[in-house]
Amino acid sequence: MNPSTKLTLPESLEGYFINSAVAILFCTASLKLFGILRPVPYMALTDPLVPLASNRITIACAALLEMLIGSLLLVRLPVAFKLRSLVWLASLFLAYRVGLWLVGYAAPCPCLGGPLDWLGLRPQVTDWIAKGIIAYLLSLSCGFLILDTKWHLIHQRSRT
Repeated sequence: MNPSTKLTLPESLEGYFINSAVAILFCTASLKLFGILRPVPYMALTDPLVPLASNRITIACAALLEMLIGSLLLVRLPVAFKLRSLVWLASLFLAYRVGLWLVGYAAPCPCLGGPLDWLGLRPQVTDWIAKGIIAYLLSLSCGFLILDTKWHLIHQRSRT
């Protein structure tokens, strides 16, 4: 391998993280799309934060966003753009969760669309899985953005 193209540890970790984010986003989008096709009563209910839409429409929109961002992560784009896209998406999901909390929605969020019901998992467990995914995507994408910014600043200073 040419020394000028050798990956550094942060860059390789970023790559692993982005690849894991792609897998997570496509898995969760698939679960949501599978879930909205099932005849589950809560899918027809009005979304607690978006009164003009049903839970089915809100979850379908979330799945489409996940597939869009997951697809962007697969294209040759700057890593910083990919990380910012993940921050944006995870922030949307976090804002939705905060909104549910602010309106007093106490039930576990059916954010994964309910397809994990067939596993026999309690709704609280799938709710914690979704929260863990948001925390993972948001914290690591922010962390890598900070490291990436520092890395570029140090690299620019070393050139001058």
